[in-house]
Amino acid sequence: MDRVGKQLGKTWRVRASHRIGLWLLLAVVWSCGPPADEGRSPAPTPVLKIYESGTVTATIEVNAGSITVADQLELAVEVIASEDQRIVFPEIKEKLGEFRVADTRVSDPKLLDGGRVARRQTYLLEPFLPGGYEIPELTIGFSDQGADEDSQQSIQTEAIDIEVRSLLPDSEEEPDIKEASGPVEMPGVDAWVYWLIGAAVLLLAAGGYFLWRRRRAKAQVEEATPPPHETAYAELEALLAENLIGRGLAKLFYLRLSNILRHYIENRFGLRAPESTTEEFLIALRGSDALDPRQKDLLRRFLEHCDLVKFAKLKPSPDEIEGAVSTCREFIKETEPSPGIIPETAAGRR
Repeated sequence: MDRVGKQLGKTWRVRASHRIGLWLLLAVVWSCGPPADEGRSPAPTPVLKIYESGTVTATIEVNAGSITVADQLELAVEVIASEDQRIVFPEIKEKLGEFRVADTRVSDPKLLDGGRVARRQTYLLEPFLPGGYEIPELTIGFSDQGADEDSQQSIQTEAIDIEVRSLLPDSEEEPDIKEASGPVEMPGVDAWVYWLIGAAVLLLAAGGYFLWRRRRAKAQVEEATPPPHETAYAELEALLAENLIGRGLAKLFYLRLSNILRHYIENRFGLRAPESTTEEFLIALRGSDALDPRQKDLLRRFLEHCDLVKFAKLKPSPDEIEGAVSTCREFIKETEPSPGIIPETAAGRR
């Protein structure tokens, strides 16, 4: 019995020591591992400011208040107003404050309830150096259609502070440049060094081939982009398939129809048509030789008819609707490039 008791006691001590060792190992692993969220950058905090004046509401939205020098900042300006009001967005070209304007996108107008229309423009901004930046004050003008310029009102936004951080650690913001040391005698080169150099050359060659294939694939995708007139025809057929007229949405139908032709003109001739009012666009068109006088007159009558439906509450007859669609098709057909000729589009100019 004593022998059995001693054997059981020895077995219990071995198992206890194993358990203690396992718990110590888990404690060491737990203490060495960082928390799951340690080292992660905080989520960007957007900045949103809303301004109202009468029936006009302007929203300024910035996707982040703090970025790095490698990031892009997205600034969105949205204006909601009555459909019979004329909106003048701020004129932003190559720079906005100390930011470089990398891209500008103009969204299609959205028809809201109560006869209101939302218009939106988005700008991609890039910083130059780390530091404190500022999106300056912006002026948004608005007035009734056909009103004098003197009667135009405006909304003035506030400046927005933006922090641009460096990608270097704080200790390396201003690196200490030391004196150059004297020449060092080259040691003998072992055979493994040559193998390492050969492997590096192979990796560089493989990387270069990968980049070449990637650029070639991108170029092939760009070449496969359909020309502006084919895109316009496809959008026109999609619009007719929605049967907006049969659903009693004549205003929205004419808004979409005029936008199709405006985007086609911009992509075909490089004329900034989508964000301009009909009056502004027709004035700019007078000094352009992209269209002949008959085509300019055809375009003028088409846009003025669309404005009557959108803003003057004209109820078009079935013949007028069919005539507007036919005019849109006729204008695209007359101005599409001849086979074998590549048009100089707005994208090509940039």
